[in-house]
Amino acid sequence: MNKFAQEIFDYDGPLEIEGAWRLSAKADRRLQQAYGHTPPGGWSDFMPLLSGTPMIKPTKGGLFKRMERVDVDTTMLLESFTKMLVPPQVAAGLFILIGIHPAWGLRLAQRAHRKHESHLGDNVESVARSREYELFDPKIHELLREGLEKTIQTIVDFMAGLDNEQHSFDELVEVVEQAAESAREHIEGNYEDKGGIDPLDEGATPNIYRTRNFVVMDLVSGVFVPAGAVKVELKTFRVIDDAFSNVEVSL
Repeated sequence: MNKFAQEIFDYDGPLEIEGAWRLSAKADRRLQQAYGHTPPGGWSDFMPLLSGTPMIKPTKGGLFKRMERVDVDTTMLLESFTKMLVPPQVAAGLFILIGIHPAWGLRLAQRAHRKHESHLGDNVESVARSREYELFDPKIHELLREGLEKTIQTIVDFMAGLDNEQHSFDELVEVVEQAAESAREHIEGNYEDKGGIDPLDEGATPNIYRTRNFVVMDLVSGVFVPAGAVKVELKTFRVIDDAFSNVEVSL
């Protein structure tokens, strides 16, 4: 089991949040004082990933541990993003890079969260309302889900194919940019306008290439590093062991 996940499981203090999935500064300080160390990237970056595993139930009132012990490992932490789009700010950056409309991005994230919660047996409020069907056509949702899933799968496959040597961030930037562009082309080529909210935010298109570096840095610092899958050294990164070899992508 991941050392830091075990420490959270044994921890008796409250885990308050500041915004969606984000550990509060007060809770972060208490954890540092309790253990005298932090995970790579800090507790504030680690907890959103842990909240995407079966160990933690995120609520508006804070993060609560489930009763059963879960053997959390690097794969499970990475799958918080590849299955649940957590942390949400990292997912939001990927939406922008692809050009997905913000309303649809929120919809995709909510659906991924509900899918995860239903698998855990939680009560999930239905979102199948007639007005929402008018705004969010299920066929468009599936088209966007496919494009986003292919993008993330491409990134995971690239990371899984790397050896344990040092690699330039430029390599990853290029892969992420090409994957996002491919997803956008897939969406544009298969979209049929039937009313409702357009799947792509045309206003975001001119900014795609300006944001690519920020998206990659968020992906590395917000997912790969706190999951224990990557170590950053100066201007390069190194994949730890075979961290990505068994990661599943399923939104």
